[in-house]
Amino acid sequence: MALGDIGIGLRKLIRAPGFTAVAVVTLALGIGANTAIFTLVDAVFGRSGAVRDPAQLVNLYTTDRRNALASYSMFPMSYMNYKDVRAQNNVFSDI
Repeated sequence: MALGDIGIGLRKLIRAPGFTAVAVVTLALGIGANTAIFTLVDAVFGRSGAVRDPAQLVNLYTTDRRNALASYSMFPMSYMNYKDVRAQNNVFSDI
């Protein structure tokens, strides 16, 4: 690309200020949106959590077997059950 081509491009942008403004705003919004999205994705997926060894994490559920034909149904643990399990814990390092 020759230096003259850059000069021609700049002169055309100066002669059309409306187009130049739209182009600059479009580029600014696109770059800003991409930066925000990649920052969010990096924060959510790119960094490890506040756990030393994530491979040792487990999920605790409450089971319910009201339907005799079905196997155990798993439900999220209620806060009261969570408090009971935490008070009686002698297996896990923390709950």
